[in-house]
Amino acid sequence: MKKLHLFSTLILCFSLHALGHDHNAKEESYTYDPFFLDVMTSQNSNELKLLKLAERNALSKQIKNFSLKNITLLQKENQKMSLWRKGKYPEAPRISSPDINLSELSKVKGKEFDEKFIKTFSEEIDKSIDLSKRGAQENFETDIKDFAEKLYKLQEGRKKEAIKLKN
Repeated sequence: MKKLHLFSTLILCFSLHALGHDHNAKEESYTYDPFFLDVMTSQNSNELKLLKLAERNALSKQIKNFSLKNITLLQKENQKMSLWRKGKYPEAPRISSPDINLSELSKVKGKEFDEKFIKTFSEEIDKSIDLSKRGAQENFETDIKDFAEKLYKLQEGRKKEAIKLKN
């Protein structure tokens, strides 16, 4: 299937809403729900890469524990979203967010790694929070909309926990 660039696709989706494009229920659902699932799964995958790097390279035991706990949670979230995507929207085009570049972070060690990890994780979780918040507002399917709301709350908690690691 053709992969579309995240931002151009989302702009198209939101433009259709803004222009008042008349959709029936299935078309409305195809407008945002499958794209939310794709982008959120992709964003979670970026966070997983970051957390796995921290699990290996962090100096702080708290950061290592934080990483281990959240790796499991993100994998479960991705599994659920992937099943929904395959089951509900097998024909909708797929999109993804850009892959995270961890080359600079991979080069640093010790306390510097821990500080840069927290900064990078905070930036990535902010993207996830924005996506989930938008999903809770824009998704059509009730179960996906409810899941986005739940993700939003979980991500806010992850962000607060990451900020505490900074101190």
